[in-house]
Amino acid sequence: MAFSAGVKWEQAQPSLHVLARRGQHLARWLPTFLLLDGPLGRLLKQAPSPLAAVLKSTYSSFPLLASARDAFNTDLFRKVRNGFAHWSFVWQEREGSVQIQVFHFETGTLEAEISVLEGEALHYLSATVIESLDKELLRKV
Repeated sequence: MAFSAGVKWEQAQPSLHVLARRGQHLARWLPTFLLLDGPLGRLLKQAPSPLAAVLKSTYSSFPLLASARDAFNTDLFRKVRNGFAHWSFVWQEREGSVQIQVFHFETGTLEAEISVLEGEALHYLSATVIESLDKELLRKV
């Protein structure tokens, strides 16, 4: 994580590329997944939230937001989000590619294995929804 403070992994010394690349990704992914695992997840899904109540009763009026909520509820997304939220993953460098193994935080069983590209896609989905909710909903309250 120390490498993430404004550092592009390509600019690090060659001997530190692997560590810097990992830090650059994790520094972006962890806060996003923690936000979804916590306050934003509750805002979208749990009963005391007025937004969750609106989504539940008028699901068809907000198809993109409802689809985003559904994407956050997929098995893969939940496993990856929980794995990152509980720091229960391993970053594997293999022959120039990276695979991230995600484990159940209590049992230690392997739950999912994703590439960096898949991790970026999950992060992009999350960050885009967070940004949209912030601009269109939260800042207008």
